[in-house]
Amino acid sequence: MILSEHIKIAAREVGFDLCGVCRPRRMELNESAYAEWLECGYDSSLEYMRAHLDKRFDARNLVEGAQAVVVCAVNYRSPISGGYAPDDRCRVASYACCRDYHKSIKRMLLKLLDRLREQYPALSARAFTDSAPLLEKQHAVDAGLGWIGRQSLLITPRFGSRVLLGELVLCDEVDHYDSPLEGEGCGKCRRCIDGCPTGAIVKPMMLDTSRCISCRTVESEASADFDLHGWIFG
Repeated sequence: MILSEHIKIAAREVGFDLCGVCRPRRMELNESAYAEWLECGYDSSLEYMRAHLDKRFDARNLVEGAQAVVVCAVNYRSPISGGYAPDDRCRVASYACCRDYHKSIKRMLLKLLDRLREQYPALSARAFTDSAPLLEKQHAVDAGLGWIGRQSLLITPRFGSRVLLGELVLCDEVDHYDSPLEGEGCGKCRRCIDGCPTGAIVKPMMLDTSRCISCRTVESEASADFDLHGWIFG
């Protein structure tokens, strides 16, 4: 049995700003919404989003023997916090104005795992960033880190949506599991929907990637007939 408090102390020590623990489960509501998203073709050119559907909605299918998901978050900050260059011509997302977070967060997760194995030598676990078919935002909700906003991003009470996530899937029981936050975090707010310059948020928590500037600049080549509003990455 692993103590949840030991996990959270170690997570802070290696540099994570937030940490929560939840049980793995079958996420039926997410599965239904995801099926609708795919049926509408909103995945566009992101063919990998149709892969590993058997594993995507249950961490126990991704990691055999999974009994707990530790969700960690890092708040990202940048001198170019709004993503704007001095001349306002070339914009880069704040999270990209630093080292590749996939690598840095993976290193932090492995350090966390090493710390835990000092106390629990037989601990079996796997570390993930957003490159695996794991619903990390929903696990973050289950672990009490925040809620999913209408723009499909995790929103935390302390840092808003400016967080990057990483997970440790443990094959050992934990003494205490966190619970989702109470209440509806966004209320009636629609600022993200109304403020999206390309109308990519077609309805709450439904994103058309073919109209998303981030997807156009990160995942695929932007066409000349698509206005990126000055953004070159993210």
